[in-house]
Amino acid sequence: MKVLVKTMFGISNLTQLIALDLSHNQLTGPIPFGISNLTQLTALDLSHNQLTGPIPYWLMNLKKVTFLSLRFNQLTGRIPVEISDLTQLQDLQLSSNQLEGSVPSSIFELRNLEALHLSFNNLSGTVDLNMFLLSFKRLEALVLSSNKMSLLTRTTSSTNMQKFKII
Repeated sequence: MKVLVKTMFGISNLTQLIALDLSHNQLTGPIPFGISNLTQLTALDLSHNQLTGPIPYWLMNLKKVTFLSLRFNQLTGRIPVEISDLTQLQDLQLSSNQLEGSVPSSIFELRNLEALHLSFNNLSGTVDLNMFLLSFKRLEALVLSSNKMSLLTRTTSSTNMQKFKII
């Protein structure tokens, strides 16, 4: 929708907005900077577009976000180390992009995380399943498939294993 992209500038004035869903809108180019002014957002869904470039650093200033979906775009680069600044985050969806590198260790600081979707990227390195289970007490969904990662698994006595499912 070219009209939507041209009016994106006006969205930055909606500073009290708490939820923004622009999914399935054929948005192109980088994630619009105007979103950086929406500091009251708790939910941001930009999925199923054609957004390109890296995940911008300013996105980590949206401190109240509990739901962030950037899946099914063409985002590149690494997952920012500053992702840990989103301390309220419960659901992070970055699947189906072109993200690369390893999962930053700072992600383990997201103590409220319930769902982490990283599948269908070019992520690499070794992922310690035990670290995920011990760090994320609320984690219910961890989707890492179709990457270049190695999964290190060990038996754990974590109490949240009962509700956790490996997909």
